[in-house]
Amino acid sequence: MSNNLLVIILGIIYSIILHFARSLQRLGIHSYDRLLANISGKTPHERLSGNDFIYILGIVLSNACVIFVILAARYGTISYFTAMYGIGMLPMLLFTKYVMHEKTSPQNWLGIIIIITGSLLLGIAARDSKPVVMEMVKLTNLIYLLLAVIILTPILLKIAVRSKHIFIDAMISGLIAGLIACLDPILKAAGLNFSFHSGIFPTHPVGWLLFLLSFAASTTSVLITQHAYSRRVNASQFIPHYNATFITMPIFIQMIILPDYLPGELEIIGVTVIIAGIIIFSDKERRNATKYFGNG
Repeated sequence: MSNNLLVIILGIIYSIILHFARSLQRLGIHSYDRLLANISGKTPHERLSGNDFIYILGIVLSNACVIFVILAARYGTISYFTAMYGIGMLPMLLFTKYVMHEKTSPQNWLGIIIIITGSLLLGIAARDSKPVVMEMVKLTNLIYLLLAVIILTPILLKIAVRSKHIFIDAMISGLIAGLIACLDPILKAAGLNFSFHSGIFPTHPVGWLLFLLSFAASTTSVLITQHAYSRRVNASQFIPHYNATFITMPIFIQMIILPDYLPGELEIIGVTVIIAGIIIFSDKERRNATKYFGNG
């Protein structure tokens, strides 16, 4: 089995488990609200309920997924790992429809079929390609990229909250959370392979810094996600936009931080198909948002 094929399998497993975990967290989001209230001292401490255990299970599964990220970062091209993330949208939509009773539409199902098709195209491209050499990362470019994300994130999130529109909030928060989340596997891959060493843990001080920053990125993404859900953002609206940046941005980030890296033709087609699927998935909500801005 080739390294990139192994990365694809790890990406599919990661996607299914993490989408399920995110849905569980959304289902038990009242537990998150109660936790914040307990920490702030606004309410007395309460015993754990069934929803609390559902929420905790979602958190545990979400954090356990880090093992798949580390394995993928060691063995193959990380953008192929993130490309498989769209596969988990199908079980996610089934869960939100039949368990959480959120509304779905024909566009949702068509969009997911197209997203999965694009992910499969990226998988085909990965099968016969050589793994990207993360040892050659341009550290200066990576630092500039991280600074840009740090500066833009609070500005865009403020716009999302002030819009007071569920879809606008879901779109901006999802795109930002997905972008920050995709930095997690990229930073892990760069850290684990820094200075031409590869192992379960970094062997270079700079590698350790990048590796630790990856956990900061994943934690920040989770916090943005939880705060969005606490504002009653629908998972079926938030997750597609999260997936858009999580799936596509690693390819562009690799072009910035790796010398001589360019995506193949099939990769570009796959990404284009995924973006088209996400547009179709949220077409109805996007039209409503357009009306909102027009009325504003």
